[in-house]
Amino acid sequence: CIRDRADVAPQIDSLAESDPTTQPRESDVESTVAAAPNAPLSMRPDPGSGRADDNRLESTNSSSADSVAKDRGVAAGVDLPPSSSPGPHLVPQNGVSRSAERRRTQNELDASSELLVQQFPDMGWAVKSLGFSPDGRWLAAGKMDRKLLILDIDSGKTLSQVERLEDLSQVEQVQFSPDGKFVAAAGYSGAIVSWRVDAKGALSDPASRRRQTHAVRSLQFSPTAPFLITGDSKGELIWQSFRDETSNSRAQNVSKRAVVAVHLPAQGFEAVVTDGNHLVRVNLKTAAVTVGEPFRRGVAAAAAFSGDGSLLAICNGYRVEVWDTRDVSLLQTFEQDSESQWCVEFLPDQRRLVSGGRGKVTLWDIESDTSVHRFDVGRSYVQTIAVSRDGSMLAAIPSSAGQTLSVFRIPK
Repeated sequence: CIRDRADVAPQIDSLAESDPTTQPRESDVESTVAAAPNAPLSMRPDPGSGRADDNRLESTNSSSADSVAKDRGVAAGVDLPPSSSPGPHLVPQNGVSRSAERRRTQNELDASSELLVQQFPDMGWAVKSLGFSPDGRWLAAGKMDRKLLILDIDSGKTLSQVERLEDLSQVEQVQFSPDGKFVAAAGYSGAIVSWRVDAKGALSDPASRRRQTHAVRSLQFSPTAPFLITGDSKGELIWQSFRDETSNSRAQNVSKRAVVAVHLPAQGFEAVVTDGNHLVRVNLKTAAVTVGEPFRRGVAAAAAFSGDGSLLAICNGYRVEVWDTRDVSLLQTFEQDSESQWCVEFLPDQRRLVSGGRGKVTLWDIESDTSVHRFDVGRSYVQTIAVSRDGSMLAAIPSSAGQTLSVFRIPK
């Protein structure tokens, strides 16, 4: 069921004093800005239809694998989502000959093969989200067909598989807790579920269920406290315990647009979130919201904060922009041969980041403003990537159906 979204969530009295979901009560909350009123509940498209929210860019093109899957789905009476391939290939207008392009492509293929750690072929329906376990042994994969997988990177085997997650619909976000004992998934429907994970990668019954009003666009565990925070496609933020179903959640509207990235500090209770145009600081103890001045225009296809929150990377068409969140200044802009960039993640060293384009993931060096390496992943646009917590591995998969999930070693 969808709970009432009136103002901030109800009184919290079950979590520890250090948990920001516990204090204060609703009557104590005061916002430092005039918060946008909660949007009324409205009819939204069937989550199973696979339509993306208003900040997602989708394509009408489909791969051959998509067509086969769609035909099978129609025969079975299943409402199939459209392909997430963003469109036709854009030929670089850089004056480079075709033979030179072929030689460069072959060199990239050879280099990627040398760095390949593992592959999981034919993942079926598109993979929407990826997350490494803290020790880097496992990979969680959330899929468009309402499935969650726990994959063993060393053996290439599937350790756990949860099917028919009808409550979640498409699994838009997935992440392990910092201690690796829980995995959380959030869906297009707005539902949020967490499971306990045992030493063999098996998942227990769902440990908690919380729901946002709209599709979840961002999910982050606290690095030090037993709670997680999520942001949806209409600017609502929810923070809550992930250990059980008895603890209440707290909510606040922070934007009129999708919350595309969230950062939680190792100390303190101030979350930093962005809708791609503003930086918003939220005191998780009081629910006070401070919205900064707009620092850019346009839709953000994806965004990510660095580990300490001092940097913010935003995918903006062909470019990846790197912003300093302390003074909200543009530090760097990367562009890859007029190739749309669909996803981005920082490495833990905060000197490098990776972004997904058409069949390739590019490793960028922020200080030298250079492309360090190109990982060959396939032919479709890459909209789903993950970096291990020690920065040694990259997982990536193209967006269409029937693709191979690849895990690479990241060169130092």
